[in-house]
Amino acid sequence: MNYRVVSVDDHLVEPGDVFTKRTPASIRDRVPHIRDVKGTPKWFVEDRMIAGVSSNAGVAWQDFGKPGVSDSYDNMQKGGYDPVARLKEFDQDGVDASVCFPNFGRFHGDPLDSVPDLNVRLECIKAYNDWVVEDFCGVNPQRLIAQCLIPPWDIKLAVAEATRSIKKGHKALILGMAPDLFGYPTMWDSRWDPLWATAEEAGVPLAFHQISASMDRAIFQRTPAVNEIPGSIHSTLRGIEIPESIRAANIVNHISSLMVPLAELLFSGILDRFSKLRVVLAEGGASWVPWILGMCDYQGERSMYRGNSSTWPLKMRPSDYWKRQCAAGFWSDQISPYTLDFMGEDTVMWEGDYPHGIVTWPNSREIQNFSLLKVTDEKQRAKILAGNAVRMFNLA
Repeated sequence: MNYRVVSVDDHLVEPGDVFTKRTPASIRDRVPHIRDVKGTPKWFVEDRMIAGVSSNAGVAWQDFGKPGVSDSYDNMQKGGYDPVARLKEFDQDGVDASVCFPNFGRFHGDPLDSVPDLNVRLECIKAYNDWVVEDFCGVNPQRLIAQCLIPPWDIKLAVAEATRSIKKGHKALILGMAPDLFGYPTMWDSRWDPLWATAEEAGVPLAFHQISASMDRAIFQRTPAVNEIPGSIHSTLRGIEIPESIRAANIVNHISSLMVPLAELLFSGILDRFSKLRVVLAEGGASWVPWILGMCDYQGERSMYRGNSSTWPLKMRPSDYWKRQCAAGFWSDQISPYTLDFMGEDTVMWEGDYPHGIVTWPNSREIQNFSLLKVTDEKQRAKILAGNAVRMFNLA
């Protein structure tokens, strides 16, 4: 297939029967399912309401989150959950292929964490992985690119599910860059090495999507009332809801959830030990990467001689590992020749984030031209819009 535009980050609005249809009958009363709540579909686990169903594709900014606007399968863009409709909508937008992330299943370091029983959760992860590769992306695997969720609480299970999913056609492993925040070993812990080895041997990248790390407020909580704060002398003020302006700030700050662990990855030695392993950063932007690379090189040069230099895990500069093995997706950054000089023209990829709030559909061409206004080299533009994604995800 001749790929001209590939989005390396889009999402699926999972149908209500993803888990109930594909899990063993003995556990189906404990898996995520949809219930109608006052005419609106909601996700439940057992009797706990977990989340709603939503999409922002085709919705005016002023209407995001309003009741009755893209909060059910009936009133959202059909491409959110229907692969045939998705492809028609992408044809309209000039997008040839889409790398698919989940929505309800989550894309951080603890997928489907709303399911408390780990045995049940494992079956749900398997059910999602089978559904996305067979039913959704199976409609056209060249254009809809499947990625699998991984059970992070057991490395052997993670390796087994990665191996099983890759054989089925998954093109990447979805992981969180800061698994320790969820109670699992840190990313640089050698216990993860069998999973890194599995991905390297199979030739599939690790896909790290924000939200991943401690500098990001993954879930905002209501500000407590003053009299709820231990030791408070006040008793009259009530809790304050988080204002929309601060929620907007949080969306901008999502990039920090990849900034911090990227530095850890580059210094960890993982990319030295697994020199053919590829890493993709999704929905975090790209224009900040040169600053991180510059700081890593600067600090690395000054730190390698502290203590026992024989244990320093890197043979190259951190930025060299980035250029050899990593790439980041952007949707609205202005990518300049300066950015490409520092990152490397092979490490920048475009994404549309359908159908989230930053979705570029149906105006992707216009937004791409804005982002690449200063990139006049047609070969570089071709790499950014498709070529780098084709290489990173083995789409050719």
